[in-house]
Amino acid sequence: MFVLGSNAASTAQYNIEQSLRFRSSASPYLQHTPSSNGSRYTSTISCWVKLADARNDNYHYIFEQGGDVNNRVFLLTWEKGTAYPEKMMWGMTVSGTAYYIFTNKQFRDPTAWYHVVAVLDTTNATTADRLRLYINGERQTDLAFDNTSSIPTNPLTRMNTNWIRRIGNQSYADANQMEGYIADFQIIDGQALTADDFGEYDETYNTWRPKKYTGSYGTNGIHLDFADNTSTTTIGYDVSGNGHNFTSSGISLTSGYTYDWVKDVPLPVDEDTGNFFTMHPLWKSSNSTTTDGNLRAQSTGGVNHTQLASHTWQQGKWYIEIYVVNGSDSDMIGIQRYIEFTGSYTNSYRLDTASQYGAGLYRNGEVYTSTGATACTASFTTGDTVMMAIDITGDKVWWGVNGTWGNLGGAGVGDPANGTNPHFTNIVSEYDGNMFGISDGSSGSNYDLAINFGQQPYTYTPPSGFKKCNSFNVEDSRNGTNTSEILSGKNTFDIKTWTGNGTSQDITGLSFQPDLVFIKNLGVSRYWRVQDSVRGATGTDTMLYTNSNSNAANYSTAITSFNSDGVSLGNEVGVNESGQNFVGYFWKAGEGTTSSNTDGTITSTVSTCDDNTGVSISKYIGNGTAGATFGHGLNSTYSYPPISFIKDLDASVNWAIQHRNATSSYYIPMPLGQRTNDSTVWNGLNSTATVMRLGTSSLTNTNTNNYIGYHWSFDGIKTYYYRGSGTDNGQTFVPCNFKPAMVWIKPRDNTTQWYVWDNGQNTNNPRNTFHYLDLTNTPNTSGADIDFLSNGFVIKNTAADDNTDGTIYLFVAFKDTHAKYALAG
Repeated sequence: MFVLGSNAASTAQYNIEQSLRFRSSASPYLQHTPSSNGSRYTSTISCWVKLADARNDNYHYIFEQGGDVNNRVFLLTWEKGTAYPEKMMWGMTVSGTAYYIFTNKQFRDPTAWYHVVAVLDTTNATTADRLRLYINGERQTDLAFDNTSSIPTNPLTRMNTNWIRRIGNQSYADANQMEGYIADFQIIDGQALTADDFGEYDETYNTWRPKKYTGSYGTNGIHLDFADNTSTTTIGYDVSGNGHNFTSSGISLTSGYTYDWVKDVPLPVDEDTGNFFTMHPLWKSSNSTTTDGNLRAQSTGGVNHTQLASHTWQQGKWYIEIYVVNGSDSDMIGIQRYIEFTGSYTNSYRLDTASQYGAGLYRNGEVYTSTGATACTASFTTGDTVMMAIDITGDKVWWGVNGTWGNLGGAGVGDPANGTNPHFTNIVSEYDGNMFGISDGSSGSNYDLAINFGQQPYTYTPPSGFKKCNSFNVEDSRNGTNTSEILSGKNTFDIKTWTGNGTSQDITGLSFQPDLVFIKNLGVSRYWRVQDSVRGATGTDTMLYTNSNSNAANYSTAITSFNSDGVSLGNEVGVNESGQNFVGYFWKAGEGTTSSNTDGTITSTVSTCDDNTGVSISKYIGNGTAGATFGHGLNSTYSYPPISFIKDLDASVNWAIQHRNATSSYYIPMPLGQRTNDSTVWNGLNSTATVMRLGTSSLTNTNTNNYIGYHWSFDGIKTYYYRGSGTDNGQTFVPCNFKPAMVWIKPRDNTTQWYVWDNGQNTNNPRNTFHYLDLTNTPNTSGADIDFLSNGFVIKNTAADDNTDGTIYLFVAFKDTHAKYALAG
């Protein structure tokens, strides 16, 4: 098999093909007591973990060995509200004295998997190396707490001893159980290894992937692959060769919604095996809960409790089963276009069936849409299984119950396999995607539903052509044919940080020759520097500033050349001031090549990357004529480029930004501009797939003036808008279908600056260091945390500039890794 799907570039060394679900309500664990001691000083744990409780309302023990609180070795994530909320702890207690490390990284991405490697090495001469943690291949050196320096020489720990050891629970008490999923659990007795022994970086897909461990396991080492689901005894079999089989408790192999042997795994393997959708524990109303590995959804009290799935669809055919555990007479099961779901609407946190982009099946069998309720022969009650078939590409949805598809309004029985008699249409969305959702619909009503996206055995056979909701089955591009989108985001965009030396230096390591570069001095308050290959590295009009409306300046000591894998810098203080830290954003366009574009009435000079995944740079001369056009170079497969920046090189006027939520008669001025109504900027018309339209505004079309345009295409970025929730508990989640490398946010209708978060300054959640695209300020670290998830980002603050309830915010997110292959943030 291919570890990354059928179109992967090379065969996998190692596939993980199953996991166990740990439902904390069932007090689950796997347990074993060795018969003798192994190494009490040195050991390595490797496992893959998908956390379900994203708000971390409890401690979650991944592993513990030892018989009492004073003598044990433990690996867990901490409870929210504690000293180290949602952070991972790796440590031990020896005769009542605790030694441990805490990550600064917070573990609250419920959409994908983490690879965890924990190393115990108490004989190491370097005290900082005696306890080590690796997450997704990277050693965690940014620690919130570390007292390893006080570990005495060779303490006798309980690791690898003849004391009880448990996976998913505490060893000395049935408490603080794991809530989520664990796969491929290994212990190496007697060796201090690294993450590279169990995984490897896949450059093609920009992801960390499993690798088969080929070394010795030692006396009490184990390898639990959970491959044998014959019984609850065999699921804990040790395949290391040591025969240290674990017994299970609280793990169910009984068919139905409690079935815990699942095909949810870190990376796509086959059509049945991959990272599966679940319900999203963040993306829901406050009085709704997700349990059982986020596959059970419940609500209590009040009205309009909605929960949404962890991922959105852009295309394809999908099948879901929903088991009705309990609830009221007004459960609603349906589909929702993302942008229509907001906390500011009358139907707050409810499937918005009042709009044309949402629909739901009521328990009484009525299908609710914007046109009202229509009777359907698909009523359901406690104990029933609701079927849902969703054809995004064909723009159709069907519901059925207990193996029979419904008949809507007497129009005929629905037939998803043949595409006939659908129960809802109008779900196609070019920009924002659709998601599965559930809600109640009347005051005081509640729901209790178990959702199966295909990670468990289905009760009924899906209609032909409809797939399970996992990463393998997600198409690599919106139309299912473009394979360029599956490539790493690093092939067209990357971030670098460096320290200035005040003379000259080369910034290297990119996988492309850059054409557009934004640079910010992080140490002192200085202008942004913007250069591109179309205007050239040195010479006339080479420099612009995103924080200023100044015309282009002549620089010869900033970027001195665009190279095959980076840039050369001179001694200019904005890019290389001695002792100061810098961040640079690098985009690929034509890798130094340009062409003449005659698509518009004005001939432009363009440098263009791939039509779908990159950026184009265009230079043109204005003619002052309303209705003029110029070719932007993207030839986008979408209706128009998602976002364009235009700047007059010859005059001190603002940048003009065309954003899909502020287009036509509107533009966004920069710096510090709000959406402004001025039809002379774009002549009152959107751009098209090939050209930008111009009016007579000096911002875009002064006669004989030179202009530069930067245009970002659809698949390399996600740019649209969201409405704030005013909460910091994750309700403001923005799906992107990729893990971001950088996010820009600004309120659409006020003059607040653009906020910037990036992977260069924050590699782990929370991303709490940010700066401003249109200010000279140094970075800020207070009050505006966000998290990068495997498939989008979530706002973890209530700041007015990115999360006021009901306020519309524009965002631009640049891709790091496609959600098909991304691990948890």
